[in-house]
Amino acid sequence: MKGMVSHAESVAGSVSNRRIIGKCNLCPKHKLPYILYSLNYAEPLCAECFEDYRGPQHEIQMLQNFAKIQVKQVKDDLDYIENSWRHIQEKLELRRNLNEKKAIQARQFFELTRKEMERIEREFWEKHNKEQEDEKEIVAKIVEQQKKLEEKH
Repeated sequence: MKGMVSHAESVAGSVSNRRIIGKCNLCPKHKLPYILYSLNYAEPLCAECFEDYRGPQHEIQMLQNFAKIQVKQVKDDLDYIENSWRHIQEKLELRRNLNEKKAIQARQFFELTRKEMERIEREFWEKHNKEQEDEKEIVAKIVEQQKKLEEKH
């Protein structure tokens, strides 16, 4: 069994140098098309490479099936990312709208407060002026009565 592992390790070393060449998808070592995929080494295999990799612990899948699974996984991941992106954009839009509403409410509150302060100030001066007029009338009556008293004496 140890010999098998060392053989698999030696083959794995050569597998890491494999590349898919152009549209032909040929194994550079055997010049055969890739037809399988090694799940253990995450590499495509031609029929000859498969013979080198044979073993009970080795997981192999048809390249076409593996590619379909990978394409589906990428599509699923992309859908998840797009949905997440939309969700984030919606949350940002809601927050932006909420902040705008808060800003509008704050402006309205300050406007109402300003108007209320102006009303209070106006009422204050109206009352103040009326009291001053009333005070002048009272002083004038007192002065008039004082003159009448002085005339009688």
